[in-house]
Amino acid sequence: WTSYAGANLQRNPWVQYDFDSEVTLRGCKIWWYEDTGGVRLPKSFEIYYKNSETEDFVPVTHDGEYVAKDANGLVTYTFEEIKASENGKYETVGTVVGITGRSLLIADETGMMLVYLGSAPACQVGDVVKVSGTTSVYGGAKQFGQGTEVTVLENGTVENPTAVELSAAELDAYATASDIAPIYVKVTGTLAVSGNYYNFTMDGCTIVGSFSYPAGAIKEALDAQAGNTFSVEGYIIGTASSGKYLTILVTDILA
Repeated sequence: WTSYAGANLQRNPWVQYDFDSEVTLRGCKIWWYEDTGGVRLPKSFEIYYKNSETEDFVPVTHDGEYVAKDANGLVTYTFEEIKASENGKYETVGTVVGITGRSLLIADETGMMLVYLGSAPACQVGDVVKVSGTTSVYGGAKQFGQGTEVTVLENGTVENPTAVELSAAELDAYATASDIAPIYVKVTGTLAVSGNYYNFTMDGCTIVGSFSYPAGAIKEALDAQAGNTFSVEGYIIGTASSGKYLTILVTDILA
């Protein structure tokens, strides 16, 4: 960027804003100043957010290229929705509605959220748990990351809701949404198993279903169905590989 104080010129100047509480962002407004002399518009710029798990600054996802324009007035720039908060720290009490070999899905008063632990959870479906950790957005959905503390407060049971059957077009559209909220669905397709990868090709869909780290009886049943066409019920919990895969936490395998 440019300024009159050539000796103090910053080659990569930046501005940072910290929020005191959690907010949902889909864009920002910038007032560009230019005097047509020594201070001119920047040739390029980017907008970043801080990943609360890695502490790295990550570029927001947006269409096209950001351009500094319309000097001496507010310019609006949009991007895919992110959730930001002070250090990403969050605590809640919820009910476990699903479990994988590395994570659990909880439901609290605000909705549902994945808790990714990186190892098998020490709780069961139906347990009421207190979850405390750092949150970030991954695969289009907000989740807790590794290092999260999960405390079982009491045992219980839970019934899954009636599964929603989405068309191929609806599944593709859901996968490309800027904000993915977990939803309980029924999908039909053909399963391919390769190591830890359980990919589910669904008729008419561009996106491929990816079953998230199945474990126990669910894993055994899926292994037995490799190569077959059948239906499953489970929770959509996000996307992977830039929207190529729709991640599903499987709860039931149907004939």
